[in-house]
Amino acid sequence: MRSQNSPRAGKELAVEFSRVAAVIIGLFAATSVSAQISDTFTEPYETIEVSAAESGLISQVDVQEGQRVKKGQRLGQLDNRVLMQSRRMAQLRSQSMGKLNVAKTNLALTERRLGNLRPLQAEGHANPNEVADAEAEFQRAQANLEVVQDERAEHAIEVERIESQLELREIRTPIDGVITKLHRKQGEYLTVSDARFATVVRLSQLRAKFFISTSVAERLKTEDAVHVLLGDRGLRVPARIDYISPVTDSQSGTVRIDVLIENGNLKYRSGIRCKLVLPKTAESHVATKSSSPKSLVIGE
Repeated sequence: MRSQNSPRAGKELAVEFSRVAAVIIGLFAATSVSAQISDTFTEPYETIEVSAAESGLISQVDVQEGQRVKKGQRLGQLDNRVLMQSRRMAQLRSQSMGKLNVAKTNLALTERRLGNLRPLQAEGHANPNEVADAEAEFQRAQANLEVVQDERAEHAIEVERIESQLELREIRTPIDGVITKLHRKQGEYLTVSDARFATVVRLSQLRAKFFISTSVAERLKTEDAVHVLLGDRGLRVPARIDYISPVTDSQSGTVRIDVLIENGNLKYRSGIRCKLVLPKTAESHVATKSSSPKSLVIGE
């Protein structure tokens, strides 16, 4: 039996170690490439959980799931009957003319009396104390008119405050989009802890997040024109780079880039698989290239 410590056995062991090392290096290389060229899925450009500003009973739901909505459009409303009555009272007080007319009449009377007394005082036919009292009455009448006018202004501000509260009880979408989910129905109560009413997604643009090597990312910049391959058929669609992360992930060695796809007519669906096609300028920095000499595909 041949000794395991013979020179030939040592050579065979070295060869075997070399083979294992080659396999391990190949696996690491494959892992590095796959991390760089993994494909992804499209997603809405923006997703908003529309909530009510206040808690309350939902008195009206104006939309349904799947409906397209415009920015500022009302989606629903909380019960506002008490506020409506409060606004009516504030409007009546702000528009009331009774106190204002009395104050103006009193001011005119005191002003006329004072105007009659001053010439008499100059001629020596009026008591100085009487004139002083008339001047004091006139000043009080002026002050009273100012108080009434201030009260009317306060009531007008109260009307504006109540109208602001009424607006807060209307649930409106902050973006153009599509209703994908209604979280509440008419007659249900919205609480402060969970005030979500509807989910609105903006689909006029789609976003896709890719992770590429640092060497490739350094060759790109925001607003660069690229293409993506959508779905199983690989539909080629123009896109642009919206964001390049300034940080390289230390574990994967990749950089996140966000790509935007114009979708004004909602032709393309959110949530479908896609691959990134980069310009030829980045070709020399990617391990795996497409068959086309003009571009490279991230995701194959």
